Amino acid sequence: MNLTDLTTELNNATLSPEEAAALMKMIDKKRKIATVERLHTNKICERRDGRLYTSIGDGKKLTSRAGETREDFLLRLYDSQYAEAIKCLDSIWNEFFESYKPGRADETWHNAEVYFNHHIKGSRLATMPLRDITNGDVDDFFDEISARYCGIHPAKFYGKLRTVLNAMFRYASRKRYISYLPYSADFTDIATRFKQQTPAETWSLGEYEKLLSVIDDNDPYERCLHLQTLIGCRTGEILALQFDDMTTDQFDRPVLRIHAHNATKITQDEDGAYHKRFEKVEGTKGRRRRGIHDIPLGDEAAGLIEISRSQSVETSGYVFQKPDGTGEPLFPTTYNLRVKKLCERAGVPYHSNYAARRLVVSRLQTSNNHYELMRVMGWSSDCTGNYAAAIDDSMYDRVT
Repeated sequence: MNLTDLTTELNNATLSPEEAAALMKMIDKKRKIATVERLHTNKICERRDGRLYTSIGDGKKLTSRAGETREDFLLRLYDSQYAEAIKCLDSIWNEFFESYKPGRADETWHNAEVYFNHHIKGSRLATMPLRDITNGDVDDFFDEISARYCGIHPAKFYGKLRTVLNAMFRYASRKRYISYLPYSADFTDIATRFKQQTPAETWSLGEYEKLLSVIDDNDPYERCLHLQTLIGCRTGEILALQFDDMTTDQFDRPVLRIHAHNATKITQDEDGAYHKRFEKVEGTKGRRRRGIHDIPLGDEAAGLIEISRSQSVETSGYVFQKPDGTGEPLFPTTYNLRVKKLCERAGVPYHSNYAARRLVVSRLQTSNNHYELMRVMGWSSDCTGNYAAAIDDSMYDRVT
């Protein structure tokens, strides 16, 4: 019986567990032989003593053992040369993930798992044999993603997809599943794709004035957004602020030192469910020392911090604390939900709290003050160019 007939019998027949196991073993054997006959292009010859042999590359030969049948020889040829021929991104994910997870931050490996399961798993790229993947297949994958998720910020979305794919390709290369590394989109390609996306949005100055008119600075969530629109911190950085971070410069002017962020920590319970919690981590985004910087505070920003000080739990030290009296820092998800409600109350379009950072970037960028932009945002020069590229003329129109 051929492979198709065996598979049909397994699907249709009523078999005992032992019969089903034997049939599945036979199907697996037929499948391996079919794989060798399809992929092995070198001739299988017979020696004078009746034993078989074939070239397996690099001047080497594989010879059948005494008394070994042709089927057994083909199975041994499969095990030595073609066992990995059917490997694909989907099939190597578990072994890759186990090697990827140790030594990495919880947020890093958790993001890799989310991006693989939501965007890569089950795709044509993930199900085709690794050895067949070409650069064109990677291009097609990103084209499909572009069409499906048009409007998502590419520096975050495409960048993380690219990181996961590159890591999996490198792992496959180390394991010798593939002999070369298919490229996945570099930054030039990402920048090109971005032109097809909806620009990163923020509020216009008119909309910002409407927000300010309804913000209640006695509410820690709304006060936090108010300060974020003044100094442009990342969300994790502003939620990690403590009163000790407020100091003065050599001219006795108030400054805020940005040196830490609230990072996501992932825990897994006995049922396998993941749970998020946040803890303060020294260092800014990417945990690079060069991102630590001081931001000068105007009277308005300093006043907001003093309001927080008057309402804070003394033992906590966080500038923005939950209103329940526990002294814990604000939770990012709740913060975003409160921003959404604030936008509804003000009658302006909703953007996540990160729009506050974009607002500050846009105002500094439109003033052509490149070095001030770098200093306040805590960027290196190369990152400045990448971020500023995400702000096009339509955004300038919105914030000027």
